[in-house]
Amino acid sequence: MDLELATLNDMVEELRRRRTRFVLVAVEPNNHASTATVMHAAQGMDVRDLVGLVKMAWMEVMRHSDGDGDDTPPISMN
Repeated sequence: MDLELATLNDMVEELRRRRTRFVLVAVEPNNHASTATVMHAAQGMDVRDLVGLVKMAWMEVMRHSDGDGDDTPPISMN
């Protein structure tokens, strides 16, 4: 079985092709925060829709933070 990994650009293009509403922010790890590579992409009905998606993501992260030391929020499909 061949495993083909998609790049972030591939994933964004697929989400856009499917007309999915989304907001994506990715930061590439780096030794210096000032030179970190940041990628962002979004697609929504309008700016208010995108802000609503960000708020929804924030609420999900806060809801799942239980102080167990693991900073990785679970993937949520609502």
